[in-house]
Amino acid sequence: MSEQIVRAVADNRGVDPRDLEASLYSAINPDALDALFARASGESTVQRLQFHYLGHAVTVEGDGTVTVTD
Repeated sequence: MSEQIVRAVADNRGVDPRDLEASLYSAINPDALDALFARASGESTVQRLQFHYLGHAVTVEGDGTVTVTD
């Protein structure tokens, strides 16, 4: 999930993910994020998670959909 978020933010900014000026860890713990959305039983217990990263609002839905807005 964390890699998907980094790619989505980079796409929104029109840059390569390696060129983002701050790591995802500056906004949220990527390991905890990945564990939260791990699908041991095929479905996440999380309905929605929202946080800010590099000035963008990031929304992750329980089905894994990532939305990035300015």
